[in-house]
Amino acid sequence: MGIIEAFVEAFFQEVLWASIKRIGALVRWGFLRKKYTYNEVYSQEWNGRVGLLTIAFFVILGYFILNA
Repeated sequence: MGIIEAFVEAFFQEVLWASIKRIGALVRWGFLRKKYTYNEVYSQEWNGRVGLLTIAFFVILGYFILNA
């Protein structure tokens, strides 16, 4: 059971968070692309939080669209 727990923990800490951070950087880059390159935006803070908010927004939007 320890190997499975270690794999799941590593997955959520590394792969999932990196994907969320990339989503956040992409959203931020859409607004900041005149000032910064994508790599500059990706190296800044708040990308993970913006990614989580973006995912939450689309989940809530999908919920309301499906239940309308």
